[in-house]
Amino acid sequence: MKDKASTLLEAGQLAELRSSNQKTSKPGVSFRVKTDRALGQFDMWITGEADFDVMDVQSTNFAHHVSGMLLDDDTFENAFDDFMTRTTCHPTPGRIVPKSMRTAWFSTKASL
Repeated sequence: MKDKASTLLEAGQLAELRSSNQKTSKPGVSFRVKTDRALGQFDMWITGEADFDVMDVQSTNFAHHVSGMLLDDDTFENAFDDFMTRTTCHPTPGRIVPKSMRTAWFSTKASL
């Protein structure tokens, strides 16, 4: 994960991965990414349930809230790509990071 954080740092962003206590009945992970304009958090649980929020750092208002997703191997990539696009392009197109780099940063499925 350190190498992925380094990639984000070079792109002017910060990221972190946090996992919940694996002894809970529904373990999960949270991925947070911060740009100069937004703070995004993508949460996913072992059940496939997922939510994400993107907050505008200047107003501290939530710009995007997507909840109630149920993801699997076929739908995860598009949902995570949507999250990264909304975070990295908020509020107006700025630093657009290529999809290939966004995909390489993190795979929630591998962390569960």
